[in-house]
Amino acid sequence: VGQDRNNRAWQGELTNLEQERLRVLARGMPAEKALPRLTAVHAQLQAMLALDPKNASWARREALARARMGGALRATGQVQAAQKEIGKAGAALHQLYARNPSSLSGRLALIETLLLQATLQHEQKDFISLMMTCKQAYGMIKEESASTMNHQILDPWVRVNACLQNDEAVQLAASRLKQIGYREQSYVHFISTR
Repeated sequence: VGQDRNNRAWQGELTNLEQERLRVLARGMPAEKALPRLTAVHAQLQAMLALDPKNASWARREALARARMGGALRATGQVQAAQKEIGKAGAALHQLYARNPSSLSGRLALIETLLLQATLQHEQKDFISLMMTCKQAYGMIKEESASTMNHQILDPWVRVNACLQNDEAVQLAASRLKQIGYREQSYVHFISTR
């Protein structure tokens, strides 16, 4: 990347790697510290998307970066700013999903964003919207969840079913995650506080 600054594909991959690295690091750092870094990654992805607005992969990554930035804003107590960012991310991801509902990465990004939205709705005691949001996420992955051992599907499946109070589905999926040795920090925290 350092040798060919005009190669946007490499720049996009490098920025996405930084976003994923921050996703992992942010679990163990205060949101106040993570927020500026998440904001910088989002700005990079937003600038890249402006260069190629039809690039669905970059659009998904930019929206997911916006949603994660919204999650950090929520954690710092900036609820209105969080709602705005998560709402914009959700709208963009809904459009991408409508164009290609078979894209697993697109669905998982939208589900992650819906779960962030559900967290806000729960904190605001908006239980009707919360249930609608979780049902929407449920419908997007229910087909894959029946027999998969894919942690990318099972982790959100556990969370969505917990939201919907489907305890049997939570236990079945949690059991499969345990079988494969899944120990992602935020999942372990989530399941231990249920």
